[in-house]
Amino acid sequence: MRSTALWIGALALFFAASAEGGAVPVFVEATALTRGAGHWRTVEFAAFSPDGETLATIGGDDLIVLRDVDTGRVKTRFFSPSPDGNLAFSPDGAEFAHGDYGDDILIRDAKTGTLKAELEGHERSIHALIYGKGGKTLFSAGDGLWMWDVKKRELVKSLSERTKTYTALTLSSDSQTIAAATRIRVGQKYEPVIELRNSETGALKKQIVLSDIYSIDRLSFSPDSSKIAAGSSNGATLWDVETGGQIDILGEDSGSRLIQFLPDGERIAFFLDGFLTARDLKTGERVHIVSVTSPSFKKVLSSNGDKIAFGFFFGGIQIWNMNDGSLHAAFGGNDTGPIYSAAFSRDGKTLALGCADGGVRLWDVPTQRFLRKLWQAPYTYYSVESVDFSKDGKTVAGANHVDIALWDVKTGHFKRALGDEYRRDHRNYSPVVYSPDGKTIASMRYRRRDGGILMIELRDADTGEATKKITVENHLSWGFSMTYSPDGQTIAYNGSQFFDVETGRLRETVKHHSGAFCLAYSPDGQTFAVGHWDGAVTVWNAQTYKRIMKIQAHTDSARSVAYSPDGGTLASGSDDGQVRLWKAETGELKAILRGHTGRIYALAYSPDGRFLVSGSDDSSALLWNLSMSGDKPIQWAEIRLPDEAADGGSAPSAPSLLPNYPNPFNPETWIPFDLSETSRVRISIYNEAGELTRELNLGTLPPGAYRSRQKAAYWDGRNALGERAASGIYFARIQTGMFTAQRRMLLLK
Repeated sequence: MRSTALWIGALALFFAASAEGGAVPVFVEATALTRGAGHWRTVEFAAFSPDGETLATIGGDDLIVLRDVDTGRVKTRFFSPSPDGNLAFSPDGAEFAHGDYGDDILIRDAKTGTLKAELEGHERSIHALIYGKGGKTLFSAGDGLWMWDVKKRELVKSLSERTKTYTALTLSSDSQTIAAATRIRVGQKYEPVIELRNSETGALKKQIVLSDIYSIDRLSFSPDSSKIAAGSSNGATLWDVETGGQIDILGEDSGSRLIQFLPDGERIAFFLDGFLTARDLKTGERVHIVSVTSPSFKKVLSSNGDKIAFGFFFGGIQIWNMNDGSLHAAFGGNDTGPIYSAAFSRDGKTLALGCADGGVRLWDVPTQRFLRKLWQAPYTYYSVESVDFSKDGKTVAGANHVDIALWDVKTGHFKRALGDEYRRDHRNYSPVVYSPDGKTIASMRYRRRDGGILMIELRDADTGEATKKITVENHLSWGFSMTYSPDGQTIAYNGSQFFDVETGRLRETVKHHSGAFCLAYSPDGQTFAVGHWDGAVTVWNAQTYKRIMKIQAHTDSARSVAYSPDGGTLASGSDDGQVRLWKAETGELKAILRGHTGRIYALAYSPDGRFLVSGSDDSSALLWNLSMSGDKPIQWAEIRLPDEAADGGSAPSAPSLLPNYPNPFNPETWIPFDLSETSRVRISIYNEAGELTRELNLGTLPPGAYRSRQKAAYWDGRNALGERAASGIYFARIQTGMFTAQRRMLLLK
């Protein structure tokens, strides 16, 4: 990622109280340090679009990503709750269908990922999907075989009983036949069977019963539709479609879940000993095409057989040419995933982000430049849920569920691990925090082998030797919040238990109205704040442990809290995607910072109070510059994004219409939007009755983010006749190519 950041956007922030007394809005600069650019977990499914230009992948991170096959540029990337491991493009490539673990079928626009329809009926996981002839029908395999009308978005009929489990589907090359794999009872045992059905009506044509195979997970028709290959965990076989007779046994393909005829019809591709292999069906000769040394979790061939894609751990993707075995493209595998933790060095010059992909990212705060990524093999696949700097700023510590890793900040070199080597009794070492004097590192430790004992472990920061173990009493549930009091004499765990550092004894157990997610001490150590499951933030006296006040801060869980260095402001982050700033003394709302689309896991102020960093499960970390606001209310903010995404592309991955700012407004407002490709842009403004008030024709614009006041669409609050529009609700509707979207706006006078 290049260091230079360009002003390319503005996201709206609304602070309700700022309208009082005609307060002037303040612009707050925020830099997006990271943003999602792919998968950060294993690629579990992949599919090429019919034209071979797009690769769609589903990851273990519940993300669906569509990329350009040649450049790797993300076309669209979105979160879909628990997507199932299957996806099918329509024949024209305009939409795709995928299952989810809620047993529904979701149909989405292939350009934007926008949900177009949801088909309900299955009661168990959906194993395969395929469009029928001409894309008029959609077949789904799972608890039974189902046939759907694509245009009407409704079930045509169920083609079998729910008690039958279907595991694979494919469409013949002439689009006349659907092949579906299931199991039927034959005598005293169940045998796998291939059902051949009419692709337009679903009517059963023929059954081919297979023997000596447990189940079928892959099917492939030959280009002339006369043969069908069936792949399973214990081999693959070739069958004649007309007679139903077995032609050949392709026993080499053992559980690779890839078997496919190549376009010439004379070869069939499968995996053998780490090689993608093509076998000549006439001579039996085998030719190794591609060698993959790293274990891949998903393999898929393009429809014309000229490319193969491999999905790897950490979201990496490789695309190889089938003709000559050369690498066509490699991308992904560098996304941070959710940002779970953040910490500034004590001089405020360096920022560390703990990421879900198992790495720590370091940033130079004055220049806002990315410095380096920190890794510790072999445990990089555990999320770094806690980070902290040593007192001198030369070392950064990161903790996951296995170990505490120490790195040299200047070089990025791994120094050592403070925990034991990974054992099967499972020791937990997150969170981790340095003591105020920098001499001690505190962490959590859980050992099943010791009867489930949870303890706070104190270690010498220089030697790493354990100096004290404090048992957490009453078997308090595991949490990720632990901090020292400013004087270093108390350790607070999970917002509920407070221990004397010197003696290790429990000082106090605080009972809360709702579960505690996080805790932060005020700089003077007189109070502490706790974020709760129900969205509340409570403030307590740190000497008497009596509650001072309760703020109903959010509509969803408050996962992170932080005090400003002067103690005047309390920040809270929530599952609602908002960061809110409060007057620490009174609990009065000062500002709402909107910029994330997911839960806020991490909050931290820089030592000088100028910056506030927020980390979210939307894979972004925002660095808010609060120094320019003073005592004025914050109403909205300019968002500064890096000029290159993590995968090297600068254009937005998908078109979008963002919230206008300010909102409410009087009399003018800006309407930001993104373009992923060159498009003609028109924004129409309607009143609440649906009548056209104003039309903004912006002409043809290149790809980019049109978010700043210089680039966003501007509406002066007047209608087409130049008259001032009346107070009320208005709607901004964008039309650009195939993309349309609408946003609600409020004009107040």
